[in-house]
Amino acid sequence: MIATERACFRARRRRELRSRFPAPHLQTDTSLHLGDGFLDDHTRKLARRQARAAGISPDGKIFIGQLADDRGYKDPGAWIDHQDFRGSMRRRCIERGKGCNGTVNVPTPQLDVDPLPPYQPDPKAVARDVEQENQKHFDGQMTPAQKQDRHEALTEQYSGL
Repeated sequence: MIATERACFRARRRRELRSRFPAPHLQTDTSLHLGDGFLDDHTRKLARRQARAAGISPDGKIFIGQLADDRGYKDPGAWIDHQDFRGSMRRRCIERGKGCNGTVNVPTPQLDVDPLPPYQPDPKAVARDVEQENQKHFDGQMTPAQKQDRHEALTEQYSGL
């Protein structure tokens, strides 16, 4: 399979997987808001230092890693107010499009994803691959019927069906 076909297949596969899995979902319980979201002092100090450097005051807040985006500890939306945990958590889940179960209940949003049309590989690329196989494995002696069968098999393989 040539590189462009492989890249197209991977992109299609990622889109399919994204459409099959539901929106992110969190699980909360009473132990979640007993501490500050950290298991050890080193991580706690690192997170608080990074948050302060980003202009976030972590005092009186709990860090919820499942709410954090790519910024991690520097994401202000991942630091939840300890005094109003349930209300803050509910608001953040709704803002971020995430569901939550447990002490805080937010229904998981439904993703509106259009089904993708079936991927059709480039016939020229398939023909080129058939010809390469013909030269490599059959010394150029494939019959037209064998070429047609191989073309159909490769088309089906490349389309992911």
